[in-house]
Amino acid sequence: MAISETLRITSDLERIGEARRWALGHARSEGVADGDAWAVELARGEALANVIRHAYEGRAGLEIEVCLTIDRGRLEVEIRDTARPFARDSVTPVSLEVPRTGGYGLQIIEEVMDVVEYSGDESGGRLRMVKLRNA
Repeated sequence: MAISETLRITSDLERIGEARRWALGHARSEGVADGDAWAVELARGEALANVIRHAYEGRAGLEIEVCLTIDRGRLEVEIRDTARPFARDSVTPVSLEVPRTGGYGLQIIEEVMDVVEYSGDESGGRLRMVKLRNA
């Protein structure tokens, strides 16, 4: 059985917890393995924090749409915002050789998810992340 749900939140860091509870509730109700649910949760949390901190430059109250699709073979999260589109190639990967606070979000997302796609146009940015479900 597949589900497809959408949650709209505002660009407030406190709202990330609401999105977390919402997504984990759906994952549990669909019998998603803990490891897969954890990977999606980690990537989704990093992505929402990036939208709030970077795309919206910390401005509160702006809309973020989180779409979740769960079916037998995958979990898909799509995050849409109304900021300028994000160009992945504009960000240099952080060196793991030099410890620092922050800046690892994109690398974490791309490490734990099976598919990561960035896109957008003048109406905003879109991040699509897919985690293939373990049998």
